Amino acid sequence: MTSGRFRKPARIDAYDAEPVDRRLRVDYTTRPAHRFDSVSVKETKEAVAIAIVVTAPRGLTRAAGHMHSLSVELAAPLGERRVIDACTGSIVPRLPSPMDPPPQPGGPGT
Repeated sequence: MTSGRFRKPARIDAYDAEPVDRRLRVDYTTRPAHRFDSVSVKETKEAVAIAIVVTAPRGLTRAAGHMHSLSVELAAPLGERRVIDACTGSIVPRLPSPMDPPPQPGGPGT
């Protein structure tokens, strides 16, 4: 850690991967002055927990968010496991895929 900066979790917004994939693209948001520090991945049979940590300057920073992406490699294909933001405990949504079936009339997304 550099002087005048501290570590804090980044907000994970979404991930992109198919169930057969071992590589996930993870989208996250930071403020302009934040810098990537580390990513950790913990896999269980039920879930994949991801924590992204950034460094931030002490004091006020601009509030506008910047989108970033990074890739993480899993030990096993994602399968039916949930992706969890390890810092908040929230389930991370998967980005829509061209392979997804079209929305059903009267269902979500219509």
